[in-house]
Amino acid sequence: MTDEPGDDPFAKRRTEKKQCVEKNEKNRLRNLKQAAKVGVLPSHVQLSATSSPIPGTQSVQKKVGKHELESAAGMAATSTASGGKFDKKLPGEKLPKHPGKFPKFLPVAEGKGMGSLEREQTDKVLNKLFSKDSHETLDVNKVSGLSTNL
Repeated sequence: MTDEPGDDPFAKRRTEKKQCVEKNEKNRLRNLKQAAKVGVLPSHVQLSATSSPIPGTQSVQKKVGKHELESAAGMAATSTASGGKFDKKLPGEKLPKHPGKFPKFLPVAEGKGMGSLEREQTDKVLNKLFSKDSHETLDVNKVSGLSTNL
């Protein structure tokens, strides 16, 4: 950066700063306007039935069915870290249906009623292994083959 006669670097810096502030303010107002939209699906939720058809094809856009909307709403509701448990429900909104069961884990600390559950499970496995019919449960050939491979 060389100083040229008649060129004020401080004035140039001030004008650049003003332009940057104006640009940031314009973007901030645009973001507020976009955030004010109520009742509109977010841009990242795309319903495949409403997406535009592939150019050059004769496919007709079909209407979105009730079940497709419910599944999309359920996916959007449960996509948070809490699974939608703490989200506010809209009036008339049904609880999302969870396909399948969630895994149940043993508690980390022993508490009331659940403290001996882990011990019961290990006792059950050991009783199976050391019972009279353990030769049917435990494949000795398989176990001995594993020990020779180590």
